[in-house]
Amino acid sequence: YTPIIFIFLASILLVILIPFINYDPLALPVQLFIALVTFYAISSIIYAKEIYKIAKESYKDLNLNIKDVIFSLGRIFAFITSISPFIFYYFFKGLISNTKVYIVTPKGGNKIKSKTCNILIILIFGLIFLISSIIYLLHQYYFSSLWLFFYSTNFLYTTYRHYNL
Repeated sequence: YTPIIFIFLASILLVILIPFINYDPLALPVQLFIALVTFYAISSIIYAKEIYKIAKESYKDLNLNIKDVIFSLGRIFAFITSISPFIFYYFFKGLISNTKVYIVTPKGGNKIKSKTCNILIILIFGLIFLISSIIYLLHQYYFSSLWLFFYSTNFLYTTYRHYNL
C-alpha cells in the first residue's frame, strides 16, 4: 500500500501548493520526459503481455483477448486509485491506534449508507483533482495539470461505473 499512499499524498500536495508556487513542480526537461514516457510505455506493454499470458492460461474457458485484459487492468488501476484516500486513512489510523477493533459486517440500511458516503468521497476527490488540473492548466503548468487530470479520471471513472452498472 505504500506506493498508493505516497502517490495520493503527492497529489494532495500538488493541490495544496497551487496558491503558493510560481512554477510547475512536475516540469521535466523534454529529454527526460521522453525517456520516462518511453520506459513507462515499454514496461506497460511487457506487463500487459505477461498478465495476458497468465489470464489466458488460467481462464481458458473465458476466451480472453488482449484488449479485454488491457481494459481490465485499466479498470483495476482506476478502482485502486479511487480507494487511495481510504487506504491512507486506515493505514495511519492503524498505526496510531492502540486498540484492535473488529467490525462486524453491516446489515441492511447501514450498508447502503456507507456505500453512498464512500462514493461521494471518491467523487469529491475526483472533482478536487480535476479542478486543480484546470487551475494548473490556466497557469500553463502543463505537467502538473496533466498528472492531476489523469489522476482525477480514476476517481471520476469509479464514480461513473458505480452509478452505471
